Amino acid sequence: DKDSLYEQQFVTSVYEEIAPHFSETRYKPWPHVHNFVTGLSCGSLVADVGCGNGKYLGLNSSCFMLGTDRCEKLTEISSSKGYSVLISDNLSLPLRASSFDAVISIAVIHHFSTEQRRLRAIQELFRITRDEGQILITVWALEQEKKKYDAQDVLIPWHMINKQLRSNKNVQLKKGPQPLESQIDSPNQDQQPPANKTFHRYYHLFRTGELEELVKQIPQAVIIKSGYDHENWFVLLRKEGQKK
Repeated sequence: DKDSLYEQQFVTSVYEEIAPHFSETRYKPWPHVHNFVTGLSCGSLVADVGCGNGKYLGLNSSCFMLGTDRCEKLTEISSSKGYSVLISDNLSLPLRASSFDAVISIAVIHHFSTEQRRLRAIQELFRITRDEGQILITVWALEQEKKKYDAQDVLIPWHMINKQLRSNKNVQLKKGPQPLESQIDSPNQDQQPPANKTFHRYYHLFRTGELEELVKQIPQAVIIKSGYDHENWFVLLRKEGQKK
């Protein structure tokens, strides 16, 4: 469908192109994610859905960690580090229902382009989590301290820059978010050095309270904690057991 094709163009395909460069910039775990993963009980089975380069998969050696990602090149990077990973879509995970003690989704849900698809992605996280298991979700926030956004649905540029040209002051690159209706191709594209390229990733920036409103649509979702950290909203959830 058109939403899936849009995400393929402005999310999946972009990460396939930028995977090595992206991985170089993703090495330091966020504190609240680190604390959650390292605090899990010994022997816990944990899924990192949208694991990227696997930076969270090695945080707790006492747990059994499995990573999934839609991007083939990022899963290759994770696998090269010795982690267990597979290529899969967050909307249809090839994983057994109610099998994981904990699930993390770090900076993933904001890449789905409609509310319905974002809800479906979270429902899939709940499906694979056992009763009384925990789920940690983080998403980009609309209300950021360093950047101001005029819209919730934006295309964020990722600049691939030739390292030899980094110090060249004549190289001009667009900065900041690009609204969805903006022109993606630069009018001066032919004047840019061919080794430099800008890609655009789709993001839905979550406003205050939106993530909580979304998860409350899931009957088994119990919010343990929610908050703001490093320009992201996060929510820690418990999957309530079905009443018999």
